[in-house]
Amino acid sequence: MLAVNQSLRQLGEFLLAPACVLCGAEQDVRNNLCPGCAQDLPWNRNPCPRCANPLPRTDSPLCAECLKRFPRFDSACAPLLYQDTVQRLVRDLKFHGRLVNASALSAQIRAGLGAAARPDLIIPVPLHRSRLRQRGFNQATELIRPIAQALRIPLEGHICQRVRVTCEQTRLNGAARRRNLRDAFRVSEQLDGARVAIFDDVMTTGATANELTRALKRAGAATVHAWCVARA
Repeated sequence: MLAVNQSLRQLGEFLLAPACVLCGAEQDVRNNLCPGCAQDLPWNRNPCPRCANPLPRTDSPLCAECLKRFPRFDSACAPLLYQDTVQRLVRDLKFHGRLVNASALSAQIRAGLGAAARPDLIIPVPLHRSRLRQRGFNQATELIRPIAQALRIPLEGHICQRVRVTCEQTRLNGAARRRNLRDAFRVSEQLDGARVAIFDDVMTTGATANELTRALKRAGAATVHAWCVARA
């Protein structure tokens, strides 16, 4: 039933005339964004190379948090900031099933990856089965699927499971987020020496990426790189 509902949404959006998802323009639209709206997105122009947190100065090697303690993941890529139009696009995708927004956001992720090292596999951050049943799709999978296909990197959506129902992270501070996610993920296969990219829609404190990285490295992953649409 979930697959049928998702397919019907995608078919309905496909039959509509291509238009910019932000301003509705129908001229020069590419990946559901017009050039003007794409240019006006809040770009993360000076990210910390380790966690993608925006740096206050171009001469800063790392952000203050990473200088105090490195995250568990080895690097991060977040081409956009979770502000304004990006926040709207992500929320409409997640909570209102606007799957057409995934195309617009995926194009920006692909551009933001640039020459970043390519992993052996990509793992979308999993939803608990109860939330997946409620939402009908995993937004992380919808966002990263076209990129995995274009880069010819395996997208592994079944290696890792979220085994605990967790509270919405947006309601919690950093320490509470870490407690909320403790042992929330289980990896069902050995990943001996694999270079893994994990993908989520938004990174806020990095707690989700840290906990998933912990589980993946316990399963033998050599490196874990955190990719997302936007950094909060």
